[in-house]
Amino acid sequence: MTRKIWLFSGFIILLMTLYFAGLQSYMSLDVLKAYQAEYSTYYHRNPATSLILYSLLFIAFTIVSIPATAILTVAAGALFGFIPGVLISLFSAVTGAVFAFLLARHYLGEGLQEKYCDQLKLINDGVAQEGGFYLFSLRVMPIMPFCLINFLMGLTQMKLLKYVLITIIGALSWVVIYVYAGTTLRTIKSLEDIISTEVFMALILLGLFPLLMKKIIPLISEKKRKKHAA
Repeated sequence: MTRKIWLFSGFIILLMTLYFAGLQSYMSLDVLKAYQAEYSTYYHRNPATSLILYSLLFIAFTIVSIPATAILTVAAGALFGFIPGVLISLFSAVTGAVFAFLLARHYLGEGLQEKYCDQLKLINDGVAQEGGFYLFSLRVMPIMPFCLINFLMGLTQMKLLKYVLITIIGALSWVVIYVYAGTTLRTIKSLEDIISTEVFMALILLGLFPLLMKKIIPLISEKKRKKHAA
């Protein structure tokens, strides 16, 4: 119990520190464009330190659910380049997601499940019926904030290893999109410009594909079985 109290207190302190530091106010495309040259210069002079600081900031923001994952991922492309940007963003996003998942499961899960059982029924049923396919769809389709998914999955019965693997696969799609956008930062006027209608629809289809296959494959197998039986 003492360990849980200390860990939860640490979470509250982290949340308050980030809030009062006002770092979220710097998480904008305009600020990134204005200081890109200075950030890039610092990175080239201190690559290891820059990557560590970036990763820690990304992880901290993800744990406390500050909505800055999109701009931070764009920043990775602008400052580090495509391949390093994808790797550091994906690592940071998944690490933060795991911490948020564990925080929700071990410190918030039981109480929230009891208090909001009706509201959480859709999520619980989705995981129970579709398992990993459900999480993959949520990760890929741009319809629910990344940070919110982390906490919601922590309230379900999903296994940690499955959660980690699917999060890596699912998050990779939007990480690649946003990091690539960051490499062409000067042409972007807003974050909304990154996800065009075509890209949005492609992500929706990608997210729905495994769910559709899970439904279609048993139907095909059943049809073949009946055909052979006849």
